[in-house]
Amino acid sequence: MNWIARQYADIKGNLKWAILALIWTAIDWSARHLVTMIPNVPAWAPWATTLVVAAIVFVAMPSYLVRERQNQGSAQKSATNTLMRASENFDATHYFETAFVSSLRTEIENNVRTAAAQNRPNDHEGFYVDLIASGLPGFVYDLTWAYIFRSQILLLQELNRNVLSLAQAKNYYEKAAAENQTSYHNYSFERWLNFIGGEGLLLHHPSGIIEITVRGRDFLKYLVHCGRSAEDRTL
Repeated sequence: MNWIARQYADIKGNLKWAILALIWTAIDWSARHLVTMIPNVPAWAPWATTLVVAAIVFVAMPSYLVRERQNQGSAQKSATNTLMRASENFDATHYFETAFVSSLRTEIENNVRTAAAQNRPNDHEGFYVDLIASGLPGFVYDLTWAYIFRSQILLLQELNRNVLSLAQAKNYYEKAAAENQTSYHNYSFERWLNFIGGEGLLLHHPSGIIEITVRGRDFLKYLVHCGRSAEDRTL
């Protein structure tokens, strides 16, 4: 069963697009076929129908991608986020059973053991811990960077200076939504804010006050270290 689950995990992304392609082909054929059944319809009408349907799909698609983009990013980081939070227990058995097994794994294992022997011949365990503790935050923040929006970074930068009320935080969302109406369509303020909280970058207190976390400040330091900023994002 684990083998089947791993194979499905490997192909599910491509399988999704293959299914969508089949659905689009069926919709395209059906639309043009129905149009040809209309009496005295011009020869160009079926193709015009296809173009109109395609335009509708491609206008709606960006909004769908925006709504799904951050959810997918959070799902990919469940194991690494657990290791970043001392209060949580890491289920290594479940992680190894469901993790992708790279064909490069043996080579990487050998390289790590060789590096440990060369750099810490009397403290291999300490080398492994230092290697993980140094590399893991960068990996986690790389994934956060891949999915975070400009408006969310701007909010974090302000929170780095001041605590804000929920209404003040919402101003950042509303400004971005007004400038990117198509992309933010059906993407609520709650989901926008929950992404930042889910990444461990801010705390939303019951009183309505929002403040940045230590991890949030660390993420901003990571952006500076890598030469990245909110201006690199369009949303």
